[in-house]
Amino acid sequence: MVGANYVSSFQDYTKLINTGTAEAENNLAYLNSLWEPCKSLEKANPKEIPSILPGLLHRVRMISEYSEHYNSSERISGLLHKISNEIIKRCKSTINISDLLDGDVEKCMSDLNDSISCGKQWKKIYEKTKYIIDKKKDGKKWEFNMNSIFA
Repeated sequence: MVGANYVSSFQDYTKLINTGTAEAENNLAYLNSLWEPCKSLEKANPKEIPSILPGLLHRVRMISEYSEHYNSSERISGLLHKISNEIIKRCKSTINISDLLDGDVEKCMSDLNDSISCGKQWKKIYEKTKYIIDKKKDGKKWEFNMNSIFA
C-alpha cells in the first residue's frame, strides 16, 4: 500500500512537470518573437527607437491574443513596462553630463529634446496599438494601468 502512494505522488509530479514544460515551451515560442526587435532597441538611440516600436508592439499584441499561457494582463503589462524601462535606459545613455560640464549646452539640449520626443512617440504608438486592439469586437482589450507603463 505504501508503494502505491509513492507511485501516485510520482505520477502527480510527472503530470505537473509535463504541464509546466508544455507551458514553458509555448511561452518561449512566443517570447522568441521579441528577440530581434528587443536587440535592435537595446542598441538604438532616441531618434531610432520610434521606428522599432510598431513592430515590437505588434509582437506583444500577437502574444496577448494568441499565447495560451503568456496572455494574462499581468504578463503583458510587465512586458510593456520592461519596454518602457529599456526606452528610458536608452535615452538616459545619450545624455552626457560631461558635455554639459564642458559647456556644450546645445548638444545636451538636442539630446534632451530627442529623448522627450522619443517618449512622446512611444506613448503615441502605444495608444494607436491599444486603439486598434480595443476596436476589435471579439478581442481582448488592453486595459492596463498607464502609470505603470509610462512611469
